[in-house]
Amino acid sequence: MEGSIVIPTLNEADCIADCLDSVTRNLERLDDVDLEVVIVDSHSTDDTVGIVRSHPIDCRIVDAENGILTARHAGIEAADGEIIVSLDADTVYGDRYLSALLTPFRERSDVALTYGPCYGEYPHHIDAVLRLGLQYGLPFAGLDWVSGANRAFVRSAYYAVGGYDRSIDSRSVFRVMAEEQVAFPLRLRSEGEIVFVDAATARQSARTLEQLFLLGRKNGGQEWSILHHYRFLERLKNVARKLADPRLSVVGASGSTAAARHRVADGPGSSPDETAERSPSADEQNGPESDVDRAVHE
Repeated sequence: MEGSIVIPTLNEADCIADCLDSVTRNLERLDDVDLEVVIVDSHSTDDTVGIVRSHPIDCRIVDAENGILTARHAGIEAADGEIIVSLDADTVYGDRYLSALLTPFRERSDVALTYGPCYGEYPHHIDAVLRLGLQYGLPFAGLDWVSGANRAFVRSAYYAVGGYDRSIDSRSVFRVMAEEQVAFPLRLRSEGEIVFVDAATARQSARTLEQLFLLGRKNGGQEWSILHHYRFLERLKNVARKLADPRLSVVGASGSTAAARHRVADGPGSSPDETAERSPSADEQNGPESDVDRAVHE
């Protein structure tokens, strides 16, 4: 069996050596599989490439533009093997990981993809809890959650289903994760069986989900655009503030917004007798409702 290990890198100086050490230990235990290692670097500005070149592992380094799906695809394009092993630079692998992950391909001819459990860096961290919840929970809904850091698939099957949808490759972590970890494996079902291998264990850095939950700055890898995912909540908060503002309250004797009347104070010292009564403008009537609509639909 011939295959290719594809590892994307982007400023991974702090973790790439540990990843390659674990891959090396795995390669030393493989007898019947010929695996090349392809490092796909997306213009790292730290010493990632230098560390890779000085590592004893035998590998090729290819360049790719930024974007995790773009980088993975570039690695597959450069690969020579029919079995693609997709790993991540911020992940370390059990000593018999590769042997376990590739066993179904040796034993069966109908397998399109294999994957194993990808544990979090810290056992009791929210990152680890979410990983396990997705990994073991989604199958109950008929879906697989397949980490991009822990999978192997048939190269021809990848092309048969159109590969990764790189049109959505961006800094949006949710869109990319949905494509890479759920939608792509779902499409691969048309080409063969998806096999979960419990013994193919990996442990990945918590950096992405720490950034997602604003617990810390991400060190290396793709810098996801996180805050814009919270704009929806920010809009709702602004709407709530407007609705709670007594100056914008709408009171209609008939219960109709169109029939509502506002009492507008001239200033902080105005008394009820000094207020002027007028009909609200269209913007005042519809402002909070328009904000709600925008918050919901955006």
